[in-house]
Amino acid sequence: MKKLLIIAALAVFAAAGTASAQNYMVVNTETIFKSMTAYNQAVEEMDAAAQQYQQNIDNAYAELEDMYETYMSQKASLSQSARQQREETILNNEKR
Repeated sequence: MKKLLIIAALAVFAAAGTASAQNYMVVNTETIFKSMTAYNQAVEEMDAAAQQYQQNIDNAYAELEDMYETYMSQKASLSQSARQQREETILNNEKR
């Protein structure tokens, strides 16, 4: 008899847990955010900042590549101290 009551109680708790787990709601946040002008302005500002940042990185990388190519083409004619100075300059620019 005790076993039957324990099994029945477990079945009731399991059924209650399953029934409550089925309550959920879906919210389409994309539609809500796109209807907000402040959100759209913030996204546009972030995109513009990202483009500017990428442009700065591309320019710095191009400058570094030019420095390295110039150094490699002139390496044979440079003195040891001039080579070392150019290498340090290139490495310092690379770390920026």
